[in-house]
Amino acid sequence: MKELFFYNKPDQHQGTPQVLIVKLAEEYCGYAITNQTGTDLYSLSYCEMNGESSLALFEEKYSALKDTYYEVKIIFDFPYHLLLPFNEEAGSDAMSQLNNLHGNNSPSITVTENIPNWQLKNKYAVPAGVFDWVRKRFPSAKYLHQYSVSIMNLGAAGDEGKLLVDFSNQQFSVVAGKRNKFLLAKNFEYETPDDVLFYLLKTCEQFSLSPKEVSLELSGLIAKESSLYKELYQYFTNIGFRDAAWGSVDDHPAHFFISFNDIMRCAS
Repeated sequence: MKELFFYNKPDQHQGTPQVLIVKLAEEYCGYAITNQTGTDLYSLSYCEMNGESSLALFEEKYSALKDTYYEVKIIFDFPYHLLLPFNEEAGSDAMSQLNNLHGNNSPSITVTENIPNWQLKNKYAVPAGVFDWVRKRFPSAKYLHQYSVSIMNLGAAGDEGKLLVDFSNQQFSVVAGKRNKFLLAKNFEYETPDDVLFYLLKTCEQFSLSPKEVSLELSGLIAKESSLYKELYQYFTNIGFRDAAWGSVDDHPAHFFISFNDIMRCAS
């Protein structure tokens, strides 16, 4: 495990009810500590993760994970998921469906979440060791999948359409909507700005979205000064960043870690 970013606000939150948000994925993990509304950030960590064995190092390194909180929220960001219409049943072979779709053969726990505002349900797999660690470490925690969180934050998508694009290390996710209908939730790997542009333009073509009209809302590890942003700016007219309610963190802009903030906007 390698720490990529750490922030701690010294002695300015004593006596304030705190919320712990833990995010877990195949290649990274992290946590944020906020006030109850998610408008004030007290601490944040973001680390590279190398398998389930990193969880023990994660817990050992950050004593804040062992403190008591008003509420604990978990975000699972594992790729094995299946989005279904709200009233459609996946059946008892949900794990087989996920395995066939993603080629996942590791021991996993299947979780189903409803996304009522979009008439969807998200059925996804969490590695058994990760799920067991969460249940033992945070037995009363509430959890959501990253796609569930993103779709809940998609908001109104008019005739022009909307793309929420969030960047992490060498990959990015796209959540798309148009005319208040959900279109897509998918992860892509990339090496160059041209790769990102290719996938976004293909997504626009697939769903009849105009790059000149669609609202492209960026977040995660992308800087406005980067060649990636400049490349996107040449093709997309309505481009901007989604900022966390707590604002910038040290020298990092407010959109870098909004994925921790988004879950605070989701109904419990």
